Amino acid sequence: MKFWRTTAVVALVALAAASAFAAMAPKAPAAAAASVSCMKNTLTAPVFPIVMCNEMQDATSTYVGNGFPWENSTFFFSTYRNQFLYPSSMVDGVAAASITLESVQTRSTSFTGANTNDFGSFTNGAASFVRVTDAVSSSLVTTFAANPKPGAAICEITGTSAAPIQMSTMTGPNGSLLQTCTSCANGDRWCNLGNITPGVRTYSHVLLDQNLRVVGGSGYGVWDTTTSLCSSAQRAYGSGSFANPNHLTTALSVDTYNWPWVGWGVGKPPAATVEQQIKEIVRLLLTPEGLRCSGLDLTPGNGIIEDDPFSFPMGKAIDPIQPQVTTGGTITGDELVDGMRSYGWKP
Repeated sequence: MKFWRTTAVVALVALAAASAFAAMAPKAPAAAAASVSCMKNTLTAPVFPIVMCNEMQDATSTYVGNGFPWENSTFFFSTYRNQFLYPSSMVDGVAAASITLESVQTRSTSFTGANTNDFGSFTNGAASFVRVTDAVSSSLVTTFAANPKPGAAICEITGTSAAPIQMSTMTGPNGSLLQTCTSCANGDRWCNLGNITPGVRTYSHVLLDQNLRVVGGSGYGVWDTTTSLCSSAQRAYGSGSFANPNHLTTALSVDTYNWPWVGWGVGKPPAATVEQQIKEIVRLLLTPEGLRCSGLDLTPGNGIIEDDPFSFPMGKAIDPIQPQVTTGGTITGDELVDGMRSYGWKP
């Protein structure tokens, strides 16, 4: 280990000396100085899956799951009503790593197979619907009609017996089984929440409201759910007619038995890691003019992973390693993390 350190120091000194001798060598007349323009990296890429709540990104349910939100039962459960609330804190958590949330899927538990769920007209002729709205309030009440209180509609799909909503399944990342809307013109992107950045989006909390009647299908889906990791989420649960004669108008209870929202997003450019910053510091020491543009998260603690540009020699005022201990430099996003996390999901 000591030999490695000695070798590294000698190498750095040798490189620095070489750079110094090169600087003293005769040079051709300098051309007019070119202006340096450091543009923020705005390149983005699709990211799938994004999971809301974040805590379920790399976890599966420790419970048995639930037939909702896409039930395929008959008799007592052939008609049902449920509402699922995702508070603004959950949406903000996703916004830390993704600009948008462009689709909606559920995730199956590991012990169930493929299934198809068809939802159509009620006996009174009313259509089944799945509706996503701005819930305004961060809590639900048992009266379905009072949720949201009130809120703007974001997206909706309806189904009749002649043209039912059909929810089927697809194989997702790492072999996971995900719900997919096979009757929707835009597939799983029938509901696009758009830009979910705090202060930019036009809604606060997200409510998925459904009033559905089973008219066909096969198999039985048990969807991943959680009550502990996503404790800020809520569900207004209508149950079936055997337990709640008013199951289409009044919830049997309001609880935290929610399901993880899985969808596509648009990922932001990642913030510079400490390793990248160390490499830039070494380059700055050896060849200052070679580090004309760099990037750090210069607005820490705002809940958004950013990579803000700065141009040489601004870097002399920034110490990205230990700002409070060494130079008193600007604290960057690496110290406050800003919710950096993995996008992957382990089935």
